[in-house]
Amino acid sequence: MIKKYYKLLQSIVTIILSVGVFSCDSGDIYPQEYIHDSGVSVNASFSFSGIDAFPNNYLMVFGAFVEGRSVPVSFIEIRKPTNNDPIDVNIEKLPENVTSIRLCLTNSVRQPIYTLFEKSV
Repeated sequence: MIKKYYKLLQSIVTIILSVGVFSCDSGDIYPQEYIHDSGVSVNASFSFSGIDAFPNNYLMVFGAFVEGRSVPVSFIEIRKPTNNDPIDVNIEKLPENVTSIRLCLTNSVRQPIYTLFEKSV
């Protein structure tokens, strides 16, 4: 009786091992590098001095602008810093029609009033 179960167990183990050996994949197991599927990413770092003069009545934004439009197509609002540490911002997947990025003071509807920094894209 034990011999019968031993033979059955041996057959099951042999089947499991053969399936395991023959079903192995030699393909890549490491993730491929991420490629952005559209747009461009912009990283920036800002340091402010004289933070007591930071505007209260206006918004400070780092945004992407399209020529002919007065409001940014994408932006990040910069809050008043609490110390002199740099502020790092990142805007991802900018559309192809973006012509400039700006750090500017805006009114409540995000129309620029004063540009502190501008770079053509």
